Amino acid sequence: MGDGLFSKIKLIFNEVFIGMILFVVVPTAILGVVASGSISLLNVLGAVFLIAVLQITPNVLNNYVDWEIDRINKKRTEMHKRIKKSSLPIMALVLVLTTIPFFVYGNIYLRIVMVIAYFMMVNYNLL
Repeated sequence: MGDGLFSKIKLIFNEVFIGMILFVVVPTAILGVVASGSISLLNVLGAVFLIAVLQITPNVLNNYVDWEIDRINKKRTEMHKRIKKSSLPIMALVLVLTTIPFFVYGNIYLRIVMVIAYFMMVNYNLL
């Protein structure tokens, strides 16, 4: 496998997303869609995407913050070999930008949840 953008994204995806999709993202998305009363495939896919991004972004930021600690403890060695530390904040920013349509076109409750989620993810990584 080459060192292209796709392989780097796949590496981050595998580091962060394994297991989470089954235990966090899908059940949360389904519950949210059912609670909203608007059950459609598009809503379920949108919810899965949004929840996944809200779960992956703090992990990407945490990998950035803990880069040296992980290097010393020999954790995430494959990621350290193939991804530059400076690319992690860019990846996090791209992930955040993909959620803008949900914020713009979502209702007030979705906006509140998104603001709280992003506030918590920043605080988690700074404290």
